[in-house]
Amino acid sequence: MRVSENGQHYADQNHNEKMLELCNNERKKAGAPALSYNDDLGKVAQDHSKYMAQNNILTHHDPAGGLGTRFEKHGYSYSSAGENVAEGYDDEESVMKGWMKSPGHKANILNPSFKEAGFGKSGSYWTQDFGSSGSSGGKHSGKSGKYGVTKKITDKLSDD
Repeated sequence: MRVSENGQHYADQNHNEKMLELCNNERKKAGAPALSYNDDLGKVAQDHSKYMAQNNILTHHDPAGGLGTRFEKHGYSYSSAGENVAEGYDDEESVMKGWMKSPGHKANILNPSFKEAGFGKSGSYWTQDFGSSGSSGGKHSGKSGKYGVTKKITDKLSDD
């Protein structure tokens, strides 16, 4: 991870590639098609992680609106959308293990209707955004439901 001047972590190429690889490994095991990385979804996820870190809150909601509003604000026209958020994990492997232990989060990761994903991390806050673009689509990098919330590093799970 790179660190900005204010000490907040933000997504970089390696983070996105690692998270995409981990998601696609799980999807392959389940027989679901691979996700492609989408730059617009990455911006949505990163902005949401930054919001959560700045406000020390784990949530799917922020002043920019709900998930659909945030997707549209970043230029992503969608036909389906989902989001996983978490707080307190050290790396991509550990947060993925936490999400895969939660039925709601796992369902988002493995949902075959999702074709694209974007990821964000700021401080100890993580976001995965999933979607299938609508007719106008979003910008793509060329790499190949239900909302849940993972609470802290204890892996206590609850729905928002």
